[in-house]
Amino acid sequence: MGIQTASCFPLRNICGKWVSGWGSPDLRIYYDGRRFRLVYEYAPDTAFTFLLRTDSRGNTYFDYYGKMLLTYNGDEDLLTLSIEGNYTRAEVKPENQ
Repeated sequence: MGIQTASCFPLRNICGKWVSGWGSPDLRIYYDGRRFRLVYEYAPDTAFTFLLRTDSRGNTYFDYYGKMLLTYNGDEDLLTLSIEGNYTRAEVKPENQ
């Protein structure tokens, strides 16, 4: 069975904080009780929040001066943004450190 990258996937699978290896802004994806949202974090005091949507073809995206597609590789836990490239899930630090 090969690695599967999907543009249509359960959004709960991508909740959490994501970091880019290329220096692109960090991402945080969360469920607010009604909808899934993506936060584009340029700096601690500069962030933009977007609603995650699914188009008629099943592609997951957010609208940031145009449609920005997301794909997810569940085998490698790798998130890809059409404009920024690959993101890996950020390490979760213990609260006591």
